[in-house]
Amino acid sequence: MLLAGWLVTLIPGLLAISLWKSYGGHLYAPETLNLLVGHLLRVMLSAGVAVAAAAIAENAASAAIVTLGFTVGTWALEYVAAYRGGFLQQLANYTPTAALRSFEHGLLQLSTAIAMLAISVAGFALAAIWLHTGRTLRFRLVRTAALIFVLALLGFGANGLRGSWDLSENRRNSFSREDEAALGKIQQPLTITVVLSPEDPRLADFEQNVLRKLRRAMPRLEVHYAASSVTGMFEKPEDHYGEIWYEMNGQKVMERSAIEEVVLETIYKLAGVAAPDSAQEVAFSGYPLTTRPRGAGWVFYVLWPLMVVLAWWFVRR
Repeated sequence: MLLAGWLVTLIPGLLAISLWKSYGGHLYAPETLNLLVGHLLRVMLSAGVAVAAAAIAENAASAAIVTLGFTVGTWALEYVAAYRGGFLQQLANYTPTAALRSFEHGLLQLSTAIAMLAISVAGFALAAIWLHTGRTLRFRLVRTAALIFVLALLGFGANGLRGSWDLSENRRNSFSREDEAALGKIQQPLTITVVLSPEDPRLADFEQNVLRKLRRAMPRLEVHYAASSVTGMFEKPEDHYGEIWYEMNGQKVMERSAIEEVVLETIYKLAGVAAPDSAQEVAFSGYPLTTRPRGAGWVFYVLWPLMVVLAWWFVRR
């Protein structure tokens, strides 16, 4: 029933997709389906937390407060992790908003999908434990502790999974095919030490444009964050703030640039391999479309509200 309710709320989005296709717009099927899978996992996670709270709480109001507290808490975790980094940043990657963001970018990560699915199933399992009124409190607590233990093991195991698929049509989460092939042949482990604070925009660009792609192309990659302060404002010149160190085969090289081309050139030099020729890589041009949204106003401001009113009237009767 919860999934049926989600499908009802999805109707306006499906209408928008249908209108876009009727205008001659382009949709890449794998990327679109990946986004729908992300929203499905997101609503399952929310449903799991909600039913677990409803089963444990004494009334609906308390359950709603717990569910809201969980949602706001994940937002707070993301906010704090943006300034603290480290373990909090890794933990924040599994919050519902951050997890959905990876699906929105066209990236299907095995670790994220398994973690979200595990939390969803655990929420319903917890509700099944507490909804049985004939069970003693001790029995429920023991089963709850065992469920939390199993969920922790699944989360720990999922965190170590490196499988991911770039389903975006413009390959925004990947290097060029030539670079990916060359990086895949490098068997030596690579260690990157970044001396940038978590809130430094250069670190955000480095994570978004380089590290996310590099983690997919090189499984034996380790990244360390070595800034001694949170903001970087109080770093001394001798603390090497702003430097990015690359270590492979006992060699260390320092660069301050976070540009993709510079990073790849540095890695190739350390690995002793020739840089591939990426001249044949054709830039993605997209699908420009200039058209008026014919009928969109009537659909969303007249037809859809009218359907909602008619459905309400039918149910009331």
